[in-house]
Amino acid sequence: MVDHRKALEMLWHDRCSVIVRDKVTDQTTKLTRFVERTLYRDQPCKLSFKALTANRDDSNAALVSQAAVLILGNEIDIPPGSKISVTKAGKVVDYESSGEPGRFTNHQEIPLVLFKGWA
Repeated sequence: MVDHRKALEMLWHDRCSVIVRDKVTDQTTKLTRFVERTLYRDQPCKLSFKALTANRDDSNAALVSQAAVLILGNEIDIPPGSKISVTKAGKVVDYESSGEPGRFTNHQEIPLVLFKGWA
């Protein structure tokens, strides 16, 4: 019998860490601040890119944009708005989850956008 998950993981050469922002209240001053907390560190994954094209009504030129999708195991639960640091080919780029993951039998696919900062 073929283990589909292991076959998929053979293609996952990238690594990712998932960071969330927690609210912390100082008991003495009662001031609230936010701190980053790592939920998952160094998880195997695959960062995939899709080129999207669209024609504009007022021009013959096509607009080309790129969509990033993170592929990883179903056991990882990434809250909406999390920062996801992906290491691909030795370069680290920060993204954030931009939608609900597509869940499949052996993996999930999460749409990403570049991380611009915490809201």
